[in-house]
Amino acid sequence: MILRIRTKAGTWRLEVEGPQTTIGAVKQLIEQQKNVQAAQQTLSKDPKGDKPLDDAATLQQCRLGDNGAMVHLIVGEAVALPPPPQKEDRGIKGAARVKIGADGKITATEYDDYCSSKGFRPGQAALGDIKKAWTLTDFLEMDDQFNFKIKRQEKAFCHGVSLDSNACVSFQAYVQQLGWRRQRVGYLYGSFDDEKNVTVEAIYEPPQEASERGFELLEDDRAEDVAALAALLGLQRVGWIVACPPREEGFILSGEEVITAALEQLEAADGVNETPFVTVRVSVAETGEASFEAYQVSKQCMAMVAEGALAPDDDNLTSVLVHETYTAIVEGKRAEAVDTPFFLCNVPVKQHQSSCYASKFPKENRLVPQTRDDLKELLKQSRSATGNFVDALADFGVLLFLMSFPDIFDRQGFVPAVCASVVDRAVPLDEGYGLILASFSGLDF
Repeated sequence: MILRIRTKAGTWRLEVEGPQTTIGAVKQLIEQQKNVQAAQQTLSKDPKGDKPLDDAATLQQCRLGDNGAMVHLIVGEAVALPPPPQKEDRGIKGAARVKIGADGKITATEYDDYCSSKGFRPGQAALGDIKKAWTLTDFLEMDDQFNFKIKRQEKAFCHGVSLDSNACVSFQAYVQQLGWRRQRVGYLYGSFDDEKNVTVEAIYEPPQEASERGFELLEDDRAEDVAALAALLGLQRVGWIVACPPREEGFILSGEEVITAALEQLEAADGVNETPFVTVRVSVAETGEASFEAYQVSKQCMAMVAEGALAPDDDNLTSVLVHETYTAIVEGKRAEAVDTPFFLCNVPVKQHQSSCYASKFPKENRLVPQTRDDLKELLKQSRSATGNFVDALADFGVLLFLMSFPDIFDRQGFVPAVCASVVDRAVPLDEGYGLILASFSGLDF
C-alpha cells in the first residue's frame, strides 16, 4: 500500500507492506529512501506534531491503514530534508544549494530555506526544480491544486440519525458527574439504511485524556475486541460523539473536533466520498438540560484534511488554520484561518429506545472500574424479571467486559453463542453458559 508522507519539502509517496506495518518500520523506510535518520523523525497525524505516533503501533492501530493515508513528518530544524525526486539541478548537492555571497564566499543554503525563498509556494520546490519547461496552463493547473474556495455545503450526506435514549442517558450522566468540566468522546455503533439514515444502538468510550478545551485519544488495547464484538452483533461504526462544556452562542465544534470529524468520515468513506457517518455533539444548556445535535463536515473539508491543509488553532478554538502551502478564499478574500461553521452541515436528530440492547452496565475506561459485582447485580435482576440472563447480556458494555476474560469466556464458543441469543431472542442460551456466568459473578444458580 501507499503511505503519503507530508513534509515541509512536499509530499512523499512511500510504499509499505500493509496496514500491519509499524510506525518504527515506516521510519526505517524513510531513513533508507530519504536519508533522514529515524531518531530525528517524528511522525504524527496532525501537522504540528503535537501527538507523535508510537513506534510500536501499527498503521492499522493508528487508523492509517487505508491506501493513500497521510502522515506528517516533523524533523529538527537542523535536519535538511531531501529535495523532490523529480528535480534535476546541478546547483543542488544533496540537500543544499551552493551560492556565492556578496563577500565572494561560497556557502550552502539548506533546502528548506531555499524552498521558503524560491519555492513556488511555501514548503514546495522551485518551479525549475520540478521541471525545466513550463507553460502558463501547466502552472495554473498545478497551482490550482493548492487553492480552496471555501463554500458551504447545502445538505449533509446523512439524512437523519436516531439515537438510543438509554445509551445517551448513560453517556450524558457520566459527563454530568464530571460537572461538564471536561470533554468526553465515544464511538457510535449501529447501522445505516438505504435512505442514508443512521440508527445508533450502542456507544463505546475509548481510552482518552480530556480537558475543557480538548481531548486526546489514547492507544486502545481493546480495539480489536470492540470490532469483533460489533461484527458478531451485526453492528458497525456509524459515527462518533463528543461531549462539550457549555459554549458561547455560535460555537458549535472546535477546529480539533472538525478535523477529527473529517478524519472519521474519510475512514468511513475510504477517501473523499459520500458517507452517512455522523458526528454527534452533546452539551448542556443554562437550564441544566443536555441537548444532542448532529453534524457532518463538508466534502471540501474532507479533501482539505486529507491533504493536510488544515490544523487546529490553539488561539481561537472556533476556527482552523490553513497550512501555509495552501490558499483558502473565504467570501472573496484570502484567509489564514477558516471559521468551523463553514464546514458544518446539520443532520436531523431523533431518539428511540432500542428493542434489542440495554445500557445499564458501567462503561469501560471511566474513573470507576467495572467489577464482577456489577455483573452479578445485573444478572440477578434479569433472572428475576425474565427467568434468564439474555436481557442482562444484551448490553455492549457487558459483552466487552466478558471478552476481557478469554480463558473463561472463549471467543469460539461462548461469545458467538451469547451474541446469537442477544440478536435473536428465539435462540436459547445454553444452560451450561448460564452456569459459567453464575459461577464467575458469584451468583447462586
